[in-house]
Amino acid sequence: MRYTFTIPGPCVAKERPRVGKYGNVYTPSATKAYEKKVSQMALLAKVPELSGPLRVRIVAHFTDKSKKPVAVAPMITGADVDNMAKAVLDGLKGCFNDRQVYRLEATKLIGKGQDFTDVEIEEYERDDDSVL
Repeated sequence: MRYTFTIPGPCVAKERPRVGKYGNVYTPSATKAYEKKVSQMALLAKVPELSGPLRVRIVAHFTDKSKKPVAVAPMITGADVDNMAKAVLDGLKGCFNDRQVYRLEATKLIGKGQDFTDVEIEEYERDDDSVL
């Protein structure tokens, strides 16, 4: 089974935990808010609790604010793509544990239009010969 949904707005990279002035460790508010948004979008898309191996594809689209004419191109500036993927996966912890992901594809693109992130989750099926 395959589940897809879109997260509106710019993709937020997972930030490192912070230590407060009294020694308490906390997750930065921007990260927590984005993970909650991911969770809400998955809920709206009716992504159930998943128990088997999963393939996850994440494509973050960012708006090119320059005046150069660009269709869509790979983005090599900004936050690390692996930290963006981690924020999305952590936002999906109500659906599955990220240890279940056997294949992860994460992409950052820049172009004209709106900021959004597409997420596709696919359950592994025994007769699937596209595992590799």
